[in-house]
Amino acid sequence: MPEKMRSKSSKATAHQVKARKATARRNLYRKTEPLSTGKEEPQTEEGSKSKSGKEEEESEAESHNQPDNRFTKTTWSKGKKAQKRAERNAGEKKAKREKKIKAEAEEARAREQKLKEEAEEARAQSQAHVHQQRMSAQKRYEQWASAGTDFFADRHASARKFPIPKSLKFCTKSVCIKGEKLGICHHQLKELLRGSGLYDVSWLKKERLRWHPDKFPGREEVKELAQEMFQMLQRLIDGDNIKIGSSMGR
Repeated sequence: MPEKMRSKSSKATAHQVKARKATARRNLYRKTEPLSTGKEEPQTEEGSKSKSGKEEEESEAESHNQPDNRFTKTTWSKGKKAQKRAERNAGEKKAKREKKIKAEAEEARAREQKLKEEAEEARAQSQAHVHQQRMSAQKRYEQWASAGTDFFADRHASARKFPIPKSLKFCTKSVCIKGEKLGICHHQLKELLRGSGLYDVSWLKKERLRWHPDKFPGREEVKELAQEMFQMLQRLIDGDNIKIGSSMGR
């Protein structure tokens, strides 16, 4: 009896072990795969393709939603480069502007210096011109006075030897007394006589007496020339404030 009972119990134990193993395998399978209700349908190729397409779309959407670190880094670096370039360009423009202002200031100083030098040169030339005019006026007077001395030395000198003033400047005055035969006016005679260095009223009166027409009797042509000289000397003595007569006016 005990042997039979032992064989039966061993068989029952082996059966239970197999059942436990099968249960454990089922439980392990359930943990690894989701449970499905009802009968499982076999997956076709189209279904697997649609699944894979959906998964790819979801992954692409997630990639679009996530920020691109590479893009943001590149944009930031480009912005920094543009900022540095703008700062560099602004610095170069400022340096050029300062250089231009400095060059303009130097040019202005050079122009001012040049104008000063030109003014000094013009002043020096004017003084030299005045001195030359005085020298030339003195020389002209000396030549005329020498010719007059020769004329008065010869009591029978003709009108050809009369000392007519020459090489005088053209008169630009609107009103003056002119000697028709002498070909000069009282302004030109005044310029000539100033070369003597003795020009004043008393000296003019003495000079007028030298050319009085009554001192040349018997020489009508000389007398006419002396008359014009006498009248112009009288005009210089009287000054420019008197009225000019119509007989010798211009």
